[in-house]
This record gives sequence, structure tokens and C-alpha cells, in this order.
Amino acid sequence: MRRACYVTVAVAALVASAGSVASVTAPDAKSLALRQADFPAPAARMSEKENRSAALPGGTGQAYTTTFQFRVGRRTESIGTIVITAPSASVARRVYAAAVADARKGAVGALRLPRLGDEQYAALYGRPSVDETSGLVWVRKNTVVWQVQATSVRNPLGFSRTAAQAELNRYAWKQMRRVGSG
Repeated sequence: MRRACYVTVAVAALVASAGSVASVTAPDAKSLALRQADFPAPAARMSEKENRSAALPGGTGQAYTTTFQFRVGRRTESIGTIVITAPSASVARRVYAAAVADARKGAVGALRLPRLGDEQYAALYGRPSVDETSGLVWVRKNTVVWQVQATSVRNPLGFSRTAAQAELNRYAWKQMRRVGSG
């Protein structure tokens, strides 16, 4: 969950610090994000933040982040998602490039996922022997940039690479369907 917080804070800082040049209306980021119904019951929403006039590099868009936590057997899992909608594909490419550059810094290995959008980057964070391991994917689909992070929290064995990839794949596909054509 710590890595999820760092990546979320880094993206929030990027969105807040970038100059606002245009005020083109972007799609509603919150409506594109994963919802409670996408998770097993009884998933609890741990955080939620919405910015309807996010300053992006080259324009104004929207940003929405949320995190859900739930139990899977003896493991507690946290799924965080970020959805950023940009006024144009070129602005979305810049947002995606900055997010991936930041995400590469803490990655311990790449993960392979089926194609989810126009561009994507997936990685593993932490070590399986530690109690907190996560898989993360950033995707750009047209004017929408989104991220899903699956984290095993308070688990003495963490996620294996295979388990992290499976959980990330499960929720990334759900997120991809919500975004649609972007």
C-alpha cells in the first residue's frame, strides 16, 4: 500500500504542478473508474479523491483516484486506481510518459499483460518475501490515462509474481472495459 500511496502522490503532484494552458472539457474521470461492484463483497473504499479541473501539461482535464480493500482467503488485498482524462491524445501521452517515468524508479521487475490500450507499462514492486508486494499497470487509451495497482497488505508472504500478475490482470481488464475507447 505504501508504493500505491507514493505513486498516487507523485501523479497528484504532476497534475497539480503542471501548467494549465487550455480549458477543453475532458470526459468524467470518476465515471470511468472501478466501482465497489467490481470487487468481492465486502470490499471497503479506503480513499477517494476527485479533481474536476486538473492542470495537466498542455491542458485541463480530470483526475480521480480511489482504493478498495478486501480479503481474499487469508490475504488482505488493496486495489488502487487512478483515472486521468485529458483534453487531447497529445496531452494524455505527456501525462502517461511522466507517470511511467516515475513508476520505473521503484520497479523490481516487468510484468507482461495482454494489450489494454494504446500504450502500457506493467511492473512488480517490493519483494515476495516482504509483507507488501504489488503489481502496477499504467495504460493510455486515446485521451484517458489510467492506472491499476494490486497490493497484498499485511500478508507475511506477500504476492508472488504470478499472483500479482493474476490480480492485476483481473482488475486491469475491468478498468479497460470501463474506459472503453477512451
